[in-house]
Amino acid sequence: MKRFDSLEGFRAVLAWWVVCGHIFGLTGLQRDELAPYWGLDTLRQGTIAVYIFMIFSGFVITHLMVHRHEPYLIFITRRFFRLWPVFAATAVVVALLHASGIALMRMDESDLWPQLALSLTMFHGLFPDSALAVVNPGWSISLEWQYYLIAPALLAAFIRPRWHSWLLVALLAAFAWSAGMDPIRNELTLFGTVYEYSKPSAIYLALPWFAIGMVSYWLMFNAKEAKPPLIAGIIAAILLGCLMRWWPIALAGGLWAMMLVVMMRPDSWLSKAASWKWLRRAGMVSYSTYIIHYPVLVAVRELILDGWIHRNNEWERAMWLTIIGVPLVAIGSVASYHLIEKPGIALGHKIARRMEGK
Repeated sequence: MKRFDSLEGFRAVLAWWVVCGHIFGLTGLQRDELAPYWGLDTLRQGTIAVYIFMIFSGFVITHLMVHRHEPYLIFITRRFFRLWPVFAATAVVVALLHASGIALMRMDESDLWPQLALSLTMFHGLFPDSALAVVNPGWSISLEWQYYLIAPALLAAFIRPRWHSWLLVALLAAFAWSAGMDPIRNELTLFGTVYEYSKPSAIYLALPWFAIGMVSYWLMFNAKEAKPPLIAGIIAAILLGCLMRWWPIALAGGLWAMMLVVMMRPDSWLSKAASWKWLRRAGMVSYSTYIIHYPVLVAVRELILDGWIHRNNEWERAMWLTIIGVPLVAIGSVASYHLIEKPGIALGHKIARRMEGK
């Protein structure tokens, strides 16, 4: 199965973009304070990186499904053990620390254990008040899990059309229309009641992002006559034309179009830069980076910045949080990958092989 080395490098960049956004947010630096410094105000918008992660997921999962042809149960077993172990371990640690008096999330004590139980199902993103749950980036993990559950049927609707696949697509479209879905404001209207989500954590709010990744994969491998710039232009035009209501959405689409062109030209210097050995290694542990970084940064802020260093200036706080927090996140990411994530993936493969009778 074809590998995209540059994709791992892009994962690393996006994961650390999210880390940078949270460093600015946790130290109180706002976009208007960062605007005079080129690029920093964009780094503050870590959600843009998460949007691109969703497109990545649509692209990569389509690639896996096209080449592996796994039965649904085996596919979903592998994906579950890809997501759940690190997320569950982090959620449990955060909950235990919260119960012992070290609060790494804003949450009432009475909500802690119900929220933990809901988070461990990875369906918490479907509930408006539970999108962040026990782990801050957990809203997108729930969204990813929801996508995995329906991805094979979505792919089948276009590659191997059957009535039940099209029925799923029709039901999703009908629900979005009847519920007055507004993905820009993350709102859902049901029976006259408006439900506001803090993040686009439910699949019906974010499905277009995954769809862009799936369509991108089709263009990359089926539109043989199309030149890479033309394909990128098509995607960028769709995004800029339909989604320009909010600039981060347009920026996410434009960056993905650029990444797609880089992947299509593996001999280019940009592709070689994104495929740099150490960047790919950072990409390999990027899921652990994404999951653990927020509680680590909050712990550094609460225990060291506020408890020991005592700096009130936001820029100084951001500097100290970077100096202390970034190495801890990097070390924690490697440890999490080798101790939890990698064994979890191996367990998923082992269970899948047994299910296949191998």
